[in-house]
Formats: sequence, C-alpha cells, structure tokens
Amino acid sequence: MAELALGVIGIVAAFKGAVETGIFIRSFFDAEATESSGLGLYFLIEKMRLQLWGEHCRVRDSRSCILRDKPEDLKRLVIQTLGNIERLSKAADDMVKEYDIATSSVQGPTNELDDNLHPDSDMVHDIAKLPKAIKPRKRLSWIIYAKDNFKEKIDAIGHHITYLHRITLEYRVAELLENGLPGRVLPNVNNNTNLRTLGELNPEAHQSLALSALAKLHHQMASIDPKGSATCVTKNDLQLLGRSPDIGRLKQPDGATLTVRIEWNDLGTGPVADAEKYVDRINSLGYILEKVSEPALRLPPCYGVFDDSLNTGHGARRLGYVFGLPPNDSTCSSGHNIKYETDLCTYPPIRLSELIRDPKRPIPLLGDRFQLAYVLACAFSCFHAAGWLHKGFHTGSIWFFQKRGGRVDVTQPFITGFQYSRPQGESSIAYTPLADRSIEYYYHPDADCGFTKKRDLYSLGVVLSEIGRWTILTDLKPKPRTKKPEGRSEWRNFMLKGPLVDLGWRVGDKYQSAVRALLECELPDDEIPHDYFAEQFLEKVMKPLSSCSA
Repeated sequence: MAELALGVIGIVAAFKGAVETGIFIRSFFDAEATESSGLGLYFLIEKMRLQLWGEHCRVRDSRSCILRDKPEDLKRLVIQTLGNIERLSKAADDMVKEYDIATSSVQGPTNELDDNLHPDSDMVHDIAKLPKAIKPRKRLSWIIYAKDNFKEKIDAIGHHITYLHRITLEYRVAELLENGLPGRVLPNVNNNTNLRTLGELNPEAHQSLALSALAKLHHQMASIDPKGSATCVTKNDLQLLGRSPDIGRLKQPDGATLTVRIEWNDLGTGPVADAEKYVDRINSLGYILEKVSEPALRLPPCYGVFDDSLNTGHGARRLGYVFGLPPNDSTCSSGHNIKYETDLCTYPPIRLSELIRDPKRPIPLLGDRFQLAYVLACAFSCFHAAGWLHKGFHTGSIWFFQKRGGRVDVTQPFITGFQYSRPQGESSIAYTPLADRSIEYYYHPDADCGFTKKRDLYSLGVVLSEIGRWTILTDLKPKPRTKKPEGRSEWRNFMLKGPLVDLGWRVGDKYQSAVRALLECELPDDEIPHDYFAEQFLEKVMKPLSSCSA
C-alpha cells in the first residue's frame, strides 16, 4: 500500500513540476510583441493540454487521482513522461532567458523599415524609450541558430503529452479534452496575429481550436467594420426554383453552378429604427460564416448573403444566407466518408423537428442520440469561445443533409438559425425570436432582458431534452385537468418538474445531469472570465454527455 501511495505522490509531484515550468516562455507569449511569439503560443497550447489532462485525472490530489489503481509500470511511465516534459520546458525557458526573446523587438510595417534606418527616425526614438535594451547580436543568433531548436522542444513536449493521453485515456476522453481546448486557450489570445497563427494550426491536430480562432479573428476584424464584407449574392447569381421557396441555383465566379438552400431573414418583424443595424449584423455574420463554415464546427458552407429587396411578391424586404452542401469528402465519427445527395429539390435538408415528428422514420439508436447531443454541445463550446451567442437555437435550426435514398445520419447535424446571433458584448436589438409563440419555450424566461452565455445554453438544454425523449415538448398531451404551459416561465417550470425528471430512466443520470445544468443555469455569469466558464461547461455538460453509452 505504501508503494502504491508513493507512486501516486510521485505523479502529483511530477505533474506540478511539468505544468509550472516555463515562466519566461509565458512572458514571451504575453508580450505579443516579438516576431516569434507564435512559438510561445504553441507552448501555451501544449501546457493547456497538460492542464486539461491533469484536471481530468485529478493528479493534484493523490487521494482522488484516477491513476491510483493503475499498474505500477504505467505509473512509472507517467512520472518519466512528466519528467521529460519538465526537462524540455526548462530547456526552452533557458533559451528564452539566454536570447532575451521576450524583449520587445522593432515593430512596424515592413515597408516602413527602410525609412527609419537613420539616427533621428521615429522608430529609433521609440526603441530608446524601451525599459530594456535590445541586444541585436542575441536576436540574430536566435533567428539563425536557436529558433528551430526551440520549436523542436515545443514539438517534443506536445509528443510527450500525446503519449500521456495514449497510455492513460480512452479515445473518447482524449477527444473530449481536445474539444475543450478552444474555451481554455482563446480567452488568453486576443492579438490578431496570434489568432491568425492559431488558425493555421495543423487541422488534423487541433481543428476545432484552429476554426474557433479564425471565427474570433474575423469577428474582431468585422467589429472594426460593422457592415462586414460578406459576399453580396445578386439576382444575376441566384435563381430561385419556383417549387421550393428556399432552394436555388447559385452561379459561381468560375461559371460553375451548384444547388443551395437559402435561410431567409425577414426585415418586417422589427422596428424600422433597428432595420439597418439588423442588416449590418446579418452581413457581418455572413462574412464570418463564409470564412469558418466547416463540418468540424457543424456549419454548412456559406456562400454569402442574398438581398431579396426587389422581390415584392414576399412583401417586406428579406435577406438570406446562402448555404450549400457540405463537401462529400467529409468524414463522420465512424471514420467513413459521407456522400450527400446533391439533388436538394428532391432531397432537401431535414430539420431536427421534422425528423422527430416523422412517424415513417424509426427512432434513432440511443447511442446515436447521445452522439448528436455531444456534437451540439461541442459546437456551442466553440461558438462561445469565439465570442458569439446564437440567440435562436431550437430543433428547427438544426439541419440534416440527406444521403442517397433519403437516408439521414443523426450524428451529423448542421446548425443554422443565425439571424438573431450577435457577438458577446454587443447590445441586443429588437429583432429576436421571442415573439414566435411556437418556439418561445426554447428561450429562458429572462431572455427578454438580454441573452447571456448561460441563457443561450438554456436553449441547448431544451433541445437535448427533446433529443433524449425523441419528442417535441409542445406535442406532449397535458395530463388530465391540466392545461398546456403558456409563456416561457410556465414552460420552464413544466420542464423542470416533468420532462427533466423522467429523463433519468429514459436515457440515464449522466445525460439528465447535463440537461439539468443547462435548464437550471448552473453555469457562471458572463462577468466571470470565460476560461473558468469553459472549465465548468466541460465538467458539467460536455464530460457527462461524452461518457453516455447505450
């Protein structure tokens, strides 16, 4: 027993040493001023991967560490690997100190450098004001001799952490920790250059993080120009097919055409004063959707925004996001390539609400419904990490593209319904989904006071409740001598006392606990730093859903 305890204590000590080294590398990244700060960013990612591993394994507490009962040989491997990570971190840290890389370098556009190569230039005077002098020889030595060596050490740290995952975690848990990265890394990255660096990460390694970083980057760029720069699809580019009001043929710049689906946003639902703000917001989001619409974020390809202002047959002006089919080389969770039906007229996308209500389609397997719920939760984690609130989530805003013969894979949802979406921190406008009585129960009773992250996630809780029961809640027949709920408050009370309670015996207590956390708004307020919010969301929602099994 003493040897067993000693092994766990060794892991605790080794983890502490591995995760707490790299002080100078952190300052190197925090400065966000050097031409090599991207390497400090890679270090931040690897240390966050290690932190997430430690939190999951509870390695800071020898009494509750989940590795406690593992074989002694495995514990020795863990300690040895953590020791290697600490050694590499210290070596990389020493390089930062030796070469003074954390010291600010000469900043400015490349085309201005030639104009400042004289003693009285503005750049020279700015450098003179720095608290610590730059050592040009050391910086040159860094660039010539040490930079690649430093990167090799960071890469080696990453390989050791991946090895830790391989020997201590099941595949599903390793996937969960990877999906938790965006919410933990992105709150610390606000510099556009570093966000762009993140967006260029190897997609096979950190695809969700890379795409979330690009979404945050383009959101920040769009906030400078609120009108955004979404591709303007004109009537010359898009031919609506008469038999289906939301299916059309889009002519691309190279002359090729493809079938698309238009998601309409009606400007006749709000006051005139907010109409232009609404148009700007739609264009701004359209710009972001064009840049980051990937299956990994559960977003269908977006080709721009269509302004249907000349189509008087539909009354009020309307704008539409133009969405196409996901690429047919998309890979599903089982590893098989997905082949979608290209004939969208015959096989249009199906909403989740339609799928649930269709009596001709069998109820999906419980394991597939668990995967659907988990995928949606991961998508919301990425949206919020990028700084976006959905504000319009319900079973009608989740699409499934049909495969040949009309088959549908419920583990491959695509999220739409962004017409009410906005960046976190921006004020709400009068265009909201709250006036639609048919879907009002998806939204928190206090939503009319403004959407927050946990109120946004309340909608996810309602959707997960319906996925678990495979029933639209408004279709439930009221008990004798009771009436259907009216208003968002009554619906919330109804869900907490009825559908939430019996989710336990239907789908298990883990799924039920995740839904409860969302419906009871157990997550932190927006005033709390997002990395803590993301930690709680991972623990209370993503982790239980990930561990559900049929």
